Amino acid sequence: MPRTSPARAARSTRTHRATRAVQAVTAALTVAAVCAVTHAPTSAAAPVRYRLSLAPGFTTAGTCSFTDVVAVNGSGQAVGSAPTGNPFWNHGFVIRGGRTVELYGLGGPTPPRGLEDTAANGINDRGDVVGQSQLRNSPDSPPHAVLWRGGGGTPLDLGTGYPGTAAFSTARDVNSSGTVVGSRSERQDAPRTAVAWVGGRLTPLPGLGGVDGPWGTTSEAVAVNEAGLVVGNARTRDTTQPPRAVLWRGGVVRNLGTLVPGAESSFANAVNDKGVVVGSSFDTKGTSGFRWAGGVMTRLPSLAPDLDWPSAEANGINGSGVVVGTSFLGADPEGYLLYAATIWRDGVAKDLNTMVVNPVPGLALSYGKAVNDTGVIVGTAEYTSGACRGVQQGFVLTPTA
Repeated sequence: MPRTSPARAARSTRTHRATRAVQAVTAALTVAAVCAVTHAPTSAAAPVRYRLSLAPGFTTAGTCSFTDVVAVNGSGQAVGSAPTGNPFWNHGFVIRGGRTVELYGLGGPTPPRGLEDTAANGINDRGDVVGQSQLRNSPDSPPHAVLWRGGGGTPLDLGTGYPGTAAFSTARDVNSSGTVVGSRSERQDAPRTAVAWVGGRLTPLPGLGGVDGPWGTTSEAVAVNEAGLVVGNARTRDTTQPPRAVLWRGGVVRNLGTLVPGAESSFANAVNDKGVVVGSSFDTKGTSGFRWAGGVMTRLPSLAPDLDWPSAEANGINGSGVVVGTSFLGADPEGYLLYAATIWRDGVAKDLNTMVVNPVPGLALSYGKAVNDTGVIVGTAEYTSGACRGVQQGFVLTPTA
């Protein structure tokens, strides 16, 4: 992965009437599974080994193509993003039936390729994809949250809820009923706030009362499950405290806290249909993945707990409680930081690189992003040696006997 600190941050009043609107929206929130890429007959509870496949890019047919795969659904479709070849634009894609389908922006598939920057962030079991698209083909054009119905065609602009053209928004996840969650901002130098779109109507989600400065994030919704629970992060009223992992249920926001009292920050990244939340908690001794259930947050160990700065991050969880994410392994002799895609079962961490039947020489699975109920895992790998060193590629792991 990029040469960033292993402690990198995982990412970027209400009146009575507004509260009632939020309650109505979040009560309707029914949610999409954090799922998979290919049907696999093996149970997610105990896959033994995995078969690796890589997501092709748009610009190069060979192995040195930048791609990222971030989410999968239960019918075997995955989504991600890759550069188009233009220095300013990426495009989202969906992997469907073994084929990669490019997702064009709000301007449509203008030949030879739509120029608006797009990103695909989530997919539901109907094949609907959510993410963002610029309004026009300009590097400084603000993005809007969008929905590609059925995973293709010209996307639907979900808007920002603000007047004018300076506001922007992004969609992070969508459930089976079509509810979308994400964040918005009134302008580039204003904090982001969490929102939900239900039936195309935008409703703000309540925060914890804190406000960041310019370019900051007050709150952000990143995932939603089939039971209507939304998770993300929010800034508290204490401006000295970084964001906290939060859960929205029935229009009420709950601070999930941190693993260590007084810790620096925490972020919720995924929630399964049983209401189990996973994410990351940062403190002065390192970063740990966490599992939160029934009001109790527990630590998920790193693959390298004896480092001066141990670091792990939990990014996805399926219905069986299998968790995927990443662990920091330290640096190579040249100072290059190394990460390993990690799977946790019953709280025990294992390196996914050791479980692949067809490894690619010089390629390390670095980040697990999502896992579905059949045990298929998606994420990002990186070439750690050879001509492609430093290049990231999205991967799909399918359980095999």
